Amino acid sequence: MALLRRGRVAVLCLFAVLGGPAAWARKPVIVEFQAPGAGTNPAQGTRGLGINDAGIITGYYTDRSIVSHGFVRDSDGSIDEFDAPGAGTNTNEGTFPVSINNAGDLAGYFVDKSGVYHGFIVTDAGISSFDAPGAGTNGPQGSFATKISSQGAVAGGYVDAANANHGLVVSPDGDLTTFDVDGAGSGKGQGTFPIGINKKGFVSGYYVDASGAFRGFVRSPKGKIKIFAVTGQATIARDINDAGTIAGFSVDASLTNHGFIRTKDGTITSFDVPGASTGNSTGTYAFGINNKGLVTGEWVDANRAAHGFQRAASGKIKKFDAAGGGTGDDQGTHPRGSANKKGAITGYLEDDNNVSSGFLRSK
Repeated sequence: MALLRRGRVAVLCLFAVLGGPAAWARKPVIVEFQAPGAGTNPAQGTRGLGINDAGIITGYYTDRSIVSHGFVRDSDGSIDEFDAPGAGTNTNEGTFPVSINNAGDLAGYFVDKSGVYHGFIVTDAGISSFDAPGAGTNGPQGSFATKISSQGAVAGGYVDAANANHGLVVSPDGDLTTFDVDGAGSGKGQGTFPIGINKKGFVSGYYVDASGAFRGFVRSPKGKIKIFAVTGQATIARDINDAGTIAGFSVDASLTNHGFIRTKDGTITSFDVPGASTGNSTGTYAFGINNKGLVTGEWVDANRAAHGFQRAASGKIKKFDAAGGGTGDDQGTHPRGSANKKGAITGYLEDDNNVSSGFLRSK
């Protein structure tokens, strides 16, 4: 498939573009990009969401009609666009890839013409969709994927007819298993929210109980679930690496966010990026962690503008901004997913006109 250009050729292209191993020792470079079909008005543009070790990026772009489409950006900078079969073509509908693994397989979701969500997986065999038993059939209900592991397993969730969320895992063979954290609520906006999955099949995420409290969890491949919480009002567990270390963020009594990492033995370390605001809905957000323990995310300043950061396993934090990022509310630099093994990061920037552009930050 033209959509999935990967393997040895892609790796060679990566080194050709970035100048080989010596290039990684140079100052990081941020390259901004747009999918050819992306719109140029507010709420339009391109968003990078996942990157693999070959430097191939996936995400989605929004066109002039506010319809979203998937893309794959190869390591040579070329971009392939695609739509999942059944994706709607009206405003706020379309195709939304969210994750890519080292085999070049993708996972995400699409929104159909009725506003219902459906998960999808892309492999060499093509695009296949999935729907969990019990998923609601009215928008914005349905099924979705959040991440695909290096082994091809997918974590995700579904929203039922009562608008409660539940977890799911799709095996590399296509078997779908649903689950709920004990204590998760069953009302609107409550339930179980898986986010990450590692090569061993451990799933990370959070759940919301009937009182509206947020707590983190990790689920083993056998279905055993451990619950944990960071000091504060809410714990949002996000990504998990192959060592079982989880990255996420917590919310304190002032509604300020703080990053954290939780190791496999349960040790939790909280951190804040210097300069992050302590106001309501600001602070530090950790979204991804790679197998070297490099945490990626964003920090929000007093103007509610976002900036990127990476935190090494040693605790050292580096901040960065894409040149075109705006300085207003929800504008700026938004890293997404985990860094690849070379420390390359993708995400998107929001400019002063609220138009998004994808970016690649090479280490």
